[in-house]
Amino acid sequence: MVRAGKSAGGKQRFVCRGCGRRSCENPYLGRPAEKEEQVVALLLERTSQRGIARALGISRVTVADILKKRQSS
Repeated sequence: MVRAGKSAGGKQRFVCRGCGRRSCENPYLGRPAEKEEQVVALLLERTSQRGIARALGISRVTVADILKKRQSS
């Protein structure tokens, strides 16, 4: 792996000399399942969506998305 510039977000990019595959430093892998479980647990305790967002340090939109996803399942 060798350095290959930076991404639009400013992260270091790398390229494999053998296969040519490109990758980024510390890629975003999505929301952890633990965070979703915490959101649901706090909702069961009747905490507001705004309160959950503040307590967990996530966006209100993220809280709403998690709830929407859980309701449709």
